Amino acid sequence: MEGKQFIALVLIISLAYTIVTLQGQNIKSKGIAKYVARPK
Repeated sequence: MEGKQFIALVLIISLAYTIVTLQGQNIKSKGIAKYVARPK
């Protein structure tokens, strides 16, 4: 049972990371990345 919970957690994290990454690419393409992106 623990293995299934771990796999579910990893899937949720990877899904959330993918969504955030895609949103970041959308923001970058709109040209407002300088307001949202972390300062380098």
